[in-house]
Order: sequence, then C-alpha cells, then structure tokens
Amino acid sequence: LILVVSLIATTSALAYGLGWSKILAVDSISITGTEQSSLITSQLVAGESKIRVGEPLARINPRTESNLIEDLEWIAGANVSRNWWSGEVKIQITERIPVAVFKESLASNDPKYLTSDGVEFSSPQKFSNLAEISLGQSSKSERRRIASFVSHLPPGLVGSLLALEISTDREIGMQMSQGKKTLSVNWG
Repeated sequence: LILVVSLIATTSALAYGLGWSKILAVDSISITGTEQSSLITSQLVAGESKIRVGEPLARINPRTESNLIEDLEWIAGANVSRNWWSGEVKIQITERIPVAVFKESLASNDPKYLTSDGVEFSSPQKFSNLAEISLGQSSKSERRRIASFVSHLPPGLVGSLLALEISTDREIGMQMSQGKKTLSVNWG
C-alpha cells in the first residue's frame, strides 16, 4: 500500500511539475528564417498560441503551433522545437520564394506572387525583377491553369522566365532569357 501511494504521489508531482509549475517553463523564444518576426508574433497572439515566456513547456504542442504559423500564406513551412534544458522555444521559418508576379495585381497594395511549384500567395515583402504573368481573363480557373503550367516546367526554364501570358483564346506565351537574347515560346 505504501508503494502504491508513493508511486501515485511521485506521478502526481511529476505531472504537476511538467504541466503547471514554472520549473520547466519557456525562458526565451527565437524566430529565425524571416525578417517578419513581428508578423509571426502577431499570428501567434491572434491564434491564442501557448508559446509565451513563463508558459510550461509541456503545454506547447509544436505541430499545432507550426500549423498556426503556416496559416500565413507567405510561409512555406514552420518548425517549432522546445529545448527542455534551456527553456528555449525555437521557431524556424521557411518563406515562399516567388518566380513570377501577376501583372494585374502590381497596381494594388497586395500583389499576388507565384512559386515554382504553382502556389499563389501574397507577401508582406515586395519582390522585384520577377517574371510578370499576364492573364487574358483573371478567373480562378485561368490562375490555376497557369500555376499548374509553371509547376510542371523544368527548374531551368522557370529560372529563365521573363514573362508569361495567357491570351483570351487560351494560348500561353512565354518569354525567357537565353544568355543575352530573349526567346519567345508559344504553347498551344
């Protein structure tokens, strides 16, 4: 009986120590991989994240916190890790890298970019020297088609892309750099 009581008391003390006490709590938070740390912090606050200085480390679910950060469309990936010894929570961010911008969105405050794998996103950063995509009709199906087209291009072609245009009769025109020359390709 004494063994059972001491086992229950030890288990209860450990559970309290991990889940409620400040013994194993967050001492510091570091965000790397982005210049937009304040936006990441705002997203965590808005999503009622458990990542806060003083919060017990055991209450932080790294996958849930990563998913919360990845809800920002300009984030390609987020990795949240806890260090039980130092109390540090590390957040590693991978931002989306655009290869093109939709020409129609350039005049707005929130331009739409396209990644090489066909993901369309907006970003708090402004990117320059990107291929411009012009759509004859700016419908969602046209945008999906151009995203699919870009995602199936070989990386060498995507890297040399200067402009992409879908005409009203659904032909795709592409301009790419070939050394000092510009090459035009029409896809039917």
